[in-house]
Amino acid sequence: MELEGKYELLIIRNKYLKTSLETIEKITNTAQVLFSKSLSKNLGYPEETNNNSAPATTENNKTKHNQKQTEETNQSEETIEAKKEKKDQNLKGVFKKIASQIHPDKLQNLSEFERDYKKSLFEKARMALEANDYYDIVEVAEELGIVPPPPNKDQIELMKKTNQGLENKIKEIQNSVLWNWYYADDEARKLLMSKYIERLQKIHSGA
Repeated sequence: MELEGKYELLIIRNKYLKTSLETIEKITNTAQVLFSKSLSKNLGYPEETNNNSAPATTENNKTKHNQKQTEETNQSEETIEAKKEKKDQNLKGVFKKIASQIHPDKLQNLSEFERDYKKSLFEKARMALEANDYYDIVEVAEELGIVPPPPNKDQIELMKKTNQGLENKIKEIQNSVLWNWYYADDEARKLLMSKYIERLQKIHSGA
């Protein structure tokens, strides 16, 4: 009962964090458009180039992010291979039940809408199995009326790490210049934009 109680709380927390992150990301997309326009205006770019004003900064961040991703990928190739050999048996069992219902080979006689929907569910379950993600694979199972086995201690720990990862993403966004600029008043926006441009100029000058 103790594990099941923890599981229920983690599930509730996970749903809350995922919904929060989705909402925050939508707000961020809106904020990015407005921030880019304001940045272009402050840099003296013509109105029609607003859509192209921020890519230098964005591209810089993307390049750094891609480099970091490449390093992390190279460093963790062996870990990924090891994970493939250590799939949780409970998850494997649930995945087999899911596959018996919605494997793409079994969907040929369905309508295009239902086939696409079930293919997306199968892909979600497949990725969840690869990542040992108990929550996502259980979500697919419940959608199909499959009763999953209760979580074990390892799955509880994995779910805690998943929730912590979501919390970290939310904090990272909410601590960003973009987020703070979007919710600031006019005076604070001017100050944040000024500091942001100053930082950009230092980066481009190599200072």
